[in-house]
Amino acid sequence: MMRDELIKKFDEGTASEQELRLLEEMIHAGEVEIAELASLKKFGEMFSNVPEPSETMTSRFYSSLAKELKKERRPSVLVRINQALQFNPIARWAFGIVLIAVGFIAGEYVNTRNNVDEIKTLTAEINNVKEVMLLTMLEKESINDRLKAVNLTQDMPTVSDKVTEALLQTLGNDENVNVRLAAIEALIPYVNQPAVRKGLINSISKQESPLVLLALSELMVALQEKGAVEEFNQILRNNNTPDDVRSQLKSNIDILI
Repeated sequence: MMRDELIKKFDEGTASEQELRLLEEMIHAGEVEIAELASLKKFGEMFSNVPEPSETMTSRFYSSLAKELKKERRPSVLVRINQALQFNPIARWAFGIVLIAVGFIAGEYVNTRNNVDEIKTLTAEINNVKEVMLLTMLEKESINDRLKAVNLTQDMPTVSDKVTEALLQTLGNDENVNVRLAAIEALIPYVNQPAVRKGLINSISKQESPLVLLALSELMVALQEKGAVEEFNQILRNNNTPDDVRSQLKSNIDILI
């Protein structure tokens, strides 16, 4: 595959797992520079636009940041639901239950107009069903299923600790680069939670992908998380780290120091 075509497919989000591996091999070999990857540069620019953080920074900032990222790469809610249900009997069954509940509660709402508590209950139940779908799909062998599972979080007002733990596990262990990058994005609204912040830092040493490492470094800079410095220093000391990646990581570390 031609070098420029590979870069183009990465920027368009259409690169396969095999193509991503080839791209990373080219980065390691110095045949492709990080600066040439427009989508990764845009990813970093979104983080760099974050205002200087403080201890009082609220989760609303992280939600806004996540929304900005999602504007770039995410299909519509209906498309994602349709994708999540395809070839997934458990998901279809769970979603069917949700539709029945929605129909029942909606009918009651039209008739009574005073069921605020019921609507809140329904919202919580829908969220719970989505969490079950998410956790189930994260265990699938299919890369597409795991990616769809991570993407479900954007339609959820909040998630449980069980879900954030699963996302951190995915970030640390999933074999697919796209799934790991999606997990970073999904965790952004929850980085004010100590367990999530710690999990993100701990995941740095588990990364071999230059793309994931750079995304994490941009996030740590946005958060001004000095606790990540030593983790990145270990990456810098690794002789297998490409020079181009090493240079970018060092620049980000210097900002944190």
